[in-house]
Amino acid sequence: ALPIFQHSGATDAADNLVFTINRVQLTASPKSEMEKGSQLNLTCSVDITHNSTSPIWNEYHFYKEDDLIYNVTSQDNSVVYSISPSWVSNSGFYKCSVHSGG
Repeated sequence: ALPIFQHSGATDAADNLVFTINRVQLTASPKSEMEKGSQLNLTCSVDITHNSTSPIWNEYHFYKEDDLIYNVTSQDNSVVYSISPSWVSNSGFYKCSVHSGG
């Protein structure tokens, strides 16, 4: 099993955009123990309140043991990082952070 940690995101304000990151959550699927070689999906989700009429850009960062392993920019409220195939060497502490802006 891979221990999962939640990490709150940072906020920035630009061009009169006002927003609050209410929650950042990292979830793993499957949630139960896995067989080696199967696929593990880590989903980083963000709940944001903002005054924009259009979607805002979110920069997602995934970490393993505090080392950046994946980053992507998206207007979606969640992104998935897949580990396939997964092995014992993939065990560790994972977290994600989100930086949002205009």
